[in-house]
Parts: sequence; C-alpha cells; structure tokens
Amino acid sequence: MRAGAVSRQQAAGILRRENEVPWINRFRSLTWEEGEAVYSKASPQEQVQLYPLLLRKRVEEYMRLKKAGVHDERVAQLARSLRAAAGQ
Repeated sequence: MRAGAVSRQQAAGILRRENEVPWINRFRSLTWEEGEAVYSKASPQEQVQLYPLLLRKRVEEYMRLKKAGVHDERVAQLARSLRAAAGQ
C-alpha cells in the first residue's frame, strides 16, 4: 500500500462515521468513564444507540487494565458489567 493511502476498511469507517449522528460520533472519542457518565444521563432511546459503543469501551478498558496488571475496583466493576451484558 502507498504511504498515505487509505485502506478499504478505513474508508468504510470514515463513511460510516460521516453518516452518523454527530453526538454518537463524539461519544466514540470519550474515555470509558466519560462514556459511562454520558450513558447514565441519556434518554432510553439514546441509551439503545449508545449501548453497543459503551460495551466496546468497557471491553477495551477491561483489557487495558488487565494487561497493565491493575486489580482494583474499576476492574471488578468492569468485570461485573461485562458478565451482566453476557447474560442478556
């Protein structure tokens, strides 16, 4: 691939985000904790849209903390929320 060229996968992601509602696109850039705060304030209809993104943030944060060897309440909270989501 040429330097500076965009892959098909990157192009598809750019197009998908371009067609998203702006607040959903901004949600993607939030940290896990910021995402949790926004989700808790969102309407039920907004929560339906945000849930898959929030779940991804939870998984990514859990993996990041585990890899770093962190064993605190954040890890326990994330583990509980992921187990609950798996049971749905």
